[in-house]
Amino acid sequence: MVIKSGNCFIAKFNKGILLISYIYIIFSASVQKGTEVNSVTNITKGMKVLFKLVLGLTLSLLFTAAKAQTSNLNGTWHVATATTSFSLFLTQIGKTLSGSHCSVQQNGGKIDCGLDETDISIAGTVKNPALMTVTFTSFFAGMKGTATIKKIDAKTIEWEIVEKPQGEFHIPLKAILTKE
Repeated sequence: MVIKSGNCFIAKFNKGILLISYIYIIFSASVQKGTEVNSVTNITKGMKVLFKLVLGLTLSLLFTAAKAQTSNLNGTWHVATATTSFSLFLTQIGKTLSGSHCSVQQNGGKIDCGLDETDISIAGTVKNPALMTVTFTSFFAGMKGTATIKKIDAKTIEWEIVEKPQGEFHIPLKAILTKE
C-alpha cells in the first residue's frame, strides 16, 4: 500500500509539474512575441498566476499524502486491563481491510482467539477512513457479528460491536485500542 500510494503521489506531482511548465512556456512565448504593450505588468500577472497554480498543486498533494497516511490501519492494536486483553491484527490493502482478533477474558478463563495471526476473523471494505464497518467471526462459537472501527488518531482506534454474534462469544462490546 505504501509503495502504491507513493507511486500515485509521484504521478500526480509529475502531472502537476508538466502542467505548470506548459503554462510557463505559453506565457513566455506570448511575452517574447510582444503581444502586450507592458511586458513588466504581464510578467507580474503571469508570475501571480503561476504562484497560485504551484500553491494549489502543493496543497492538493499534501492533502492527498496526509489522507493516504491517516487511513492506514495496518498493524497490531491492543488494550489490556488486570483481567482482560484484546488485540486486533489488521491489514489494509487499498480499500480492503482484513485481520484477526484475540480476546482473553476473565483472567484467561475465556479465550476467543485463532490459533495464529493467519486465522482471518475480520473483513470489511474501507468506505470512510475514519469509520469502518466490519464483519467478524467469534472463534469461540464460530458465529458472525458486525462491528465498527473508528479511527481516533494515528495511534488510537475504537472498536464497537453493533450486531452481536449468536451464541457465546468473549469479545469486548466496546474498547479503545492503541497501536503497538
